[in-house]
Amino acid sequence: NRAGIWQGIFKALGEQDWLNWLVGHGHRATGILGLGGAHNDFLEILYDYGLAGLGLYIWFVALLVQLYFRMRRQKYAYTSAFGVSLIIFFVCSMTSQLVIHPYWFVYLPIFWGLLYGDFAGKREPESPGAGKNSRYIRTLGKSKAEITKKSKYIKY
Repeated sequence: NRAGIWQGIFKALGEQDWLNWLVGHGHRATGILGLGGAHNDFLEILYDYGLAGLGLYIWFVALLVQLYFRMRRQKYAYTSAFGVSLIIFFVCSMTSQLVIHPYWFVYLPIFWGLLYGDFAGKREPESPGAGKNSRYIRTLGKSKAEITKKSKYIKY
């Protein structure tokens, strides 16, 4: 019963000291409680790795959501597939140990990586001067005549 497991995790969280709140109890520490894991990645990470680990995990999730909205804004062909994979990720993360047991999780990052590689390859060039080396990178493989010719991508 997940509700009983979550109640046990909340009770254990309420009894821990400030150091455990910060850095947690260690990898798979919820198993020591005799509950067989938290069956919720957010609770599992909070108990095992503390607020520091939970903050990193939430940051990672936020980056995925941000990528989804960038894909959607640019009308990327596989935005829906990426969105469905995020829904699968959230549902599984809320009810199981998706991240703690990587054999369940490994297919999603592979899928995300393939889609991100395709998406990044199809994006329009960033605005001129967007990055420190953007001018240099845009001139790689071009002749001197091509480089000195006015370009809409290079700010002179």
